[in-house]
Amino acid sequence: MEMQDFERFIEIKTERRNKILEEGLARLRANGCMMSKKFGDALELVDLSPFRKIVIMNRFLHVVERLQRKSHNYNIYNSIGSVVVSLGSLLTPALLSIKSEENEDEIFYTTWSCALATALASSLMQLFQVTKKHVLFAKTLEKLQSEGFQYFQLCGMYRTDKPGGHSEMFTTFCSNVEAIHTAEVSSEYKNGNGSEEKGHEDAKIRAILGQVKAHAEMVGAPLEALEGESGSTQ
Repeated sequence: MEMQDFERFIEIKTERRNKILEEGLARLRANGCMMSKKFGDALELVDLSPFRKIVIMNRFLHVVERLQRKSHNYNIYNSIGSVVVSLGSLLTPALLSIKSEENEDEIFYTTWSCALATALASSLMQLFQVTKKHVLFAKTLEKLQSEGFQYFQLCGMYRTDKPGGHSEMFTTFCSNVEAIHTAEVSSEYKNGNGSEEKGHEDAKIRAILGQVKAHAEMVGAPLEALEGESGSTQ
């Protein structure tokens, strides 16, 4: 009787694992990113126990999805910010060189708005370290994808001639994934000084605002807004 109960317990446990795995793979196909779906298809075919497949799905594929979203979002932020800063740095001196007595006020406020947008974009990118995080997430995502493909293909450091290679290399793969993920998290939240880069950005902003302020003094336009912005950057 006890043996029958034990066998029934093992059967129920196995059925539960298979159900969790099937539900996870179905959810992955429906809502996962393209790379996670590719890994999910490979995961379904490899010779691993349901438990180990669930571990890979809930940890490795979850990290890949998270980094895929972060890399995509920060790529957009970095592109928009870089375009705004580059265009603003070019347009501000060009607007300052325009001489027109009829449209002095319009030219001044357009120049001031352009300089302000450039300063804000540059400050926000520096504050949130957009470029640094964009590079970090993209590089980490590529490392994880390479690690996953090497494991599923049993090549590189996972190359083995033993039968059941995926099971043999499972713990090594999990250790490497955790090492990559830990390094990414440490780099993301590490307080780098960035003082030299920040000094160059602040100098650029002060130079732009100084040009606008000099132009404003020359045409006799109001300076209250510029003085407040210049004081905040210093």
